[in-house]
Amino acid sequence: MTTIKNIYFEKLDQVLQQVQRDRGALLSAPLSLEPQRLVVGYSGGLDSAVLVKLLVDYCNQLSQKKCYSLEAVHINHQLSVNADSWQAQCEAVCAQYELPITSKKVDVNAKGKGIESAARDARYRVFQDVCADDGVLLLAHHLNDQAETFFIRLMRGSGPLGLGSMQVQSQYGEMPVLRPLLSISREDLELFAQSEALSWVEDESNADSKYDRNHLRNDVLPLLGGRWPAMLTSISRSARLCSEAQSLADDLAALDTDRLQREVDGFAGCLDVKLLAELSSLRICNVLRYCLREQRLPLPSEAVLMRVLTEVIPAREDATPLVQWPGGEVRRYDGALYLLSPVSPVAEGDSIFHQKQPVSLESLERIDVSYEMNDGEVDCAEILAYELPWGGELFISSNEEALEQLRSREGAILYGILPLSLTADQWLRVSVRIGTSKDSLQPVARSVNPLKHWWQQSRTPPWFRRKQPLLYCDDALLLAPGLIACGGDVCAESCVEKRWVAWWPYAAV
Repeated sequence: MTTIKNIYFEKLDQVLQQVQRDRGALLSAPLSLEPQRLVVGYSGGLDSAVLVKLLVDYCNQLSQKKCYSLEAVHINHQLSVNADSWQAQCEAVCAQYELPITSKKVDVNAKGKGIESAARDARYRVFQDVCADDGVLLLAHHLNDQAETFFIRLMRGSGPLGLGSMQVQSQYGEMPVLRPLLSISREDLELFAQSEALSWVEDESNADSKYDRNHLRNDVLPLLGGRWPAMLTSISRSARLCSEAQSLADDLAALDTDRLQREVDGFAGCLDVKLLAELSSLRICNVLRYCLREQRLPLPSEAVLMRVLTEVIPAREDATPLVQWPGGEVRRYDGALYLLSPVSPVAEGDSIFHQKQPVSLESLERIDVSYEMNDGEVDCAEILAYELPWGGELFISSNEEALEQLRSREGAILYGILPLSLTADQWLRVSVRIGTSKDSLQPVARSVNPLKHWWQQSRTPPWFRRKQPLLYCDDALLLAPGLIACGGDVCAESCVEKRWVAWWPYAAV
């Protein structure tokens, strides 16, 4: 077993060093001298018990003590009568190893989804909270888990992206995720655990084949393995080949996207419709899936993608077609294809749409915004974010760079950034209301024109227009955020405070 341990120590070396190299390249800076935080998911089961033992021994090596700090995290899903005893056992084992552990109880809300999916979502939220900005998550998925994942996705009709299954090294949002045991069978893990006299818990729900994964584990895979003894290795190879095919497809999509992207103020990721139409339908779908993943939007079904190909791309130039699916939508305007989070439409008959009375900023609901700039974390106070009554958010900051960094990090967030100088007293009297095409604006040194004219001049998409906020001080119109600043002598006094204003018609955080 010492030989097996050495083999996996070598694998840990490879994946951990790759994570450090990736982070160093991302930060464009030398790697930190601080030990890398390793956070191991510890359920108490066989696989995680083995991984915890391997990591404890690995990090206790003299050569690694200064490189890594190890901690465990246990998620108590509260779905079993034994859940608290499992948590207690994990904490006891970690105490024996002198390993810090964070235990979290979660409420699993399966409304609208399966219990397995809901539990996974709850689990990963805790993982992200614990790992924060500097932790690397290690999970104990093994070869049998990989085969189960492959078959589940196969039954859902997944393509290469899904059939690529789990990776040894991946990302969940900004969190690096490592699965160093992915090439080891559960049988080999059990042999190792027995040789090390490890203790682990057995989840009684694993015997219940009403769950898809358990049905595969208990009924399907043993049957297939009896016929094809090398099944697990073969499935792992197929998953790897699918992953490689997806990587090639992504490389092609990245090249296509570089040629197709259009610069639209306030929005990153618009695609030129005419150039897109020159591609084959396969390449168009490949580009759309790639861009949606880059923007972290859920992927649509194949049927929905066909609607984009047949309804949106070939539509008349003056049309504004729309295709939606849960969590995303595709719109077209002015020769550009927009890939978006769903817009909450403002109904024409809605009283808010015709609201004439401005709403004071103080009466709007505040939203906390936190993010990172290149030189460290910026205080949330740098940006004041307000939720608009008709949907979307308004941002005001005395730090222009703060808003630029928010735009840079989120890509599609912030439609224009315009300066506004007022006295402290005038800022207290600023209010906002929704704009309509009949509102007239007069920019500095320019003629007065209806809002519709300025929308057309800036090629503002129709769905943005229906949420256009206007800023007032008393009865004086000051600014159409993201569009244009008005003239006037609202801030004639010499003692003024300059701030920058931006907006986005979607939820930004």
